[in-house]
Amino acid sequence: MKHSLFSPKGRMNRARFILYTSLFLIITTTLNLLLEYAMAEGGSFTLLQLVSLVISVANIILMFIFAIKRCHDFNVNGWLSLIIITGIGYIVLWFIPGSKTENRFGDVTEKNHSCTILFAVLLPLLHFSFGGWYLYHFEQIKHQYAKEVQKTQQQNILQQVQKQLQAKIKQQQLKQPVLHQTKEK
Repeated sequence: MKHSLFSPKGRMNRARFILYTSLFLIITTTLNLLLEYAMAEGGSFTLLQLVSLVISVANIILMFIFAIKRCHDFNVNGWLSLIIITGIGYIVLWFIPGSKTENRFGDVTEKNHSCTILFAVLLPLLHFSFGGWYLYHFEQIKHQYAKEVQKTQQQNILQQVQKQLQAKIKQQQLKQPVLHQTKEK
């Protein structure tokens, strides 16, 4: 019986697990990077943060679904999928071989096509290299945003000082005619 990719029922072999998790991580990372650029360009900070949160939560749910299916492939209850929280547990799931026969969670998974195996090797490499690029650009965005915030704060302080000076000058001007009039009398 074939189950949906987004259902925790059924099994997922190693190559497909690596392929799908890497693919969804790349998609999520790309979307979050685009949202950060939008925030840096003056987009609605709250709305973009909410969209980023929804994307990230959806990705976490998908990672757990894929991990549950991966656990089912080697005939273990889906609760073991909680090891992906450790980070290293996610990598461990890459290396545990699946059951070669039918098990309590379903039939043997389909044989992988050569493209599936190729992408299962290339996508993690792409993800990790893209992750480095992403972090580099994220730091640049943070630095640019911090500069803009500092510039805005400095402009606000300058405006406040100018207003205070203008108020003092106005007070001085109002007092001066009064002094001239008292001297003349």
